[in-house]
Amino acid sequence: MAGNPMQYRRAAVRAGGAMLLVAAAACMAFASPADASAHFIALSYHAKYEATLLWCALLVIPGTVVAFTLYEVDRQRGRVKPPFRTRLDPQARRRASLALADVRAGARRARELMKSDDDVSPAQLASRRRLIDIATAAEILGDPWGTGDGRKITALVVFGRLAEFHAAALESDGAHHDVPRACFFDPMHHVAYSDWAWRADTPESVRVPVCSECARALGSDDRPRSLGVRRGRKVVPYWTVRDGVFTKTGFGAFGDLVDAVSTADELRAADKPDKTNFRLRRRSHSRPGRKGHRLLPIGVALLAGAIGAFVTVGTKPLTGSAHGHVLLFGVPGYGVFIGLLVGLVLGGLGCLPILLCLLIVRTVKKTVDSVRSHERG
Repeated sequence: MAGNPMQYRRAAVRAGGAMLLVAAAACMAFASPADASAHFIALSYHAKYEATLLWCALLVIPGTVVAFTLYEVDRQRGRVKPPFRTRLDPQARRRASLALADVRAGARRARELMKSDDDVSPAQLASRRRLIDIATAAEILGDPWGTGDGRKITALVVFGRLAEFHAAALESDGAHHDVPRACFFDPMHHVAYSDWAWRADTPESVRVPVCSECARALGSDDRPRSLGVRRGRKVVPYWTVRDGVFTKTGFGAFGDLVDAVSTADELRAADKPDKTNFRLRRRSHSRPGRKGHRLLPIGVALLAGAIGAFVTVGTKPLTGSAHGHVLLFGVPGYGVFIGLLVGLVLGGLGCLPILLCLLIVRTVKKTVDSVRSHERG
């Protein structure tokens, strides 16, 4: 199941709250002082039971409509996790920090060896120079944690893999090893192990390096989970942004990422602190439509309650006589409020199986990922 389970739980909680609003709105908007019909007092228990079930349906069905509506609106606005990774979790940031430490350690080791007069092979000499170039490119990226740019943090992880490879090559000739390549769709994935012919909304296909997870997704005609960037309120794959070195090189898929970063003028200009740019960045990373999302459950709940009320009015018209009792859709408060209580209980219980299924799916997914990581290791 795609998406963050926390987002589904939030949607379920909002649906439960919206069902309360449905009940309150229906009672306030459609309750009218009228005469309790004399024939209702004489109705059988079966008729009152039908009135109770009617209210249960009025509460549960609009609540389901509210849940799906909120989920769809959240998905369109990017609140539910799309098939693109836009925010880096703490584990990814920790990996980037460790990668940066490896890059700096490898560069220090390479500079120390460059000062020595030992005879080295051409491959070892190239690895020394490469380690220094990688460290230079990593410094050009500046402080990606301050800007929250996921592409720069991802580039640090790629640099860390390259530094680890060339540091190991310092102890050998390095001729029998292949340089690790990053997965084109998301370099945070495992190292690419094969090339795949892929077509990105173009008639011509290109061969891109992919990891085993993305290869399985492509083999089953699914969209691989990719690194995404936010453009306004939309989240798009990083390779659709034409104005960056990461798109041009595919994080090393189509070109040398280290050389591209070292010669990128836009990255050097982005390192200069600017309060105006900082404000713009904070505004761009703020949650879109925050005020609209606060009012959205109320509006959708009122709409769902109105629809359910009109349907009920059409099937059970208002009736009454002159005794001054409160009538709701032709039934006194007995059927209304008992139905209200039962409907709310059923609505709350209806969320439990959804949360249980999400918990099971999340646990199974974690177990499978753990087994696969141990097998690869």
